[in-house]
Amino acid sequence: MTGATAIKTEAAPGLRLELDVLTPAERRDLANALLRAAWSAALGETRILLVDLLVEVDSAMVEVAA
Repeated sequence: MTGATAIKTEAAPGLRLELDVLTPAERRDLANALLRAAWSAALGETRILLVDLLVEVDSAMVEVAA
């Protein structure tokens, strides 16, 4: 992918992409990659909450069975 430039400043490191130089296929691939990353981050939070809930429910079931 062409048109990617790393920008590093003391205040805000980041990445700048010149979208105009990308082909439509490269733009689509970039959009898909960004969506997958955002979705994965959201799922990570959900997984943690579900595991916490499972541990609590499992503990409660063990206490009821005892």
